[in-house]
Amino acid sequence: MKIERDSAHIVSGVRHGKTIGSPIAMLLENRDWKNWQESLPVETGDPASHKRVASPRPGHADLAGALKYNFPEARYVLERASARESTARVAMARLRNCFCAILASKC
Repeated sequence: MKIERDSAHIVSGVRHGKTIGSPIAMLLENRDWKNWQESLPVETGDPASHKRVASPRPGHADLAGALKYNFPEARYVLERASARESTARVAMARLRNCFCAILASKC
């Protein structure tokens, strides 16, 4: 398995390390997407170049997602259940932990 070196960037809600009271938005850019644009396109594209994903990957949510949403193949759930999606949840949980620690020290 290749480990990607993605990083989270806060794009709004924080200025100079302090919250400004608005929602905090983070960006996790998929730098590997250009390698998959033709075989797993978002738009219709050329069906001949689409990569069919008929076998779910072990340890991934491909099979569960395809069954739950009655998709004919797992391609439709690949990004929905990607590590990047999980990373966003972990990044926001870490941010929440920082806020909780700050609030606890001021109580």
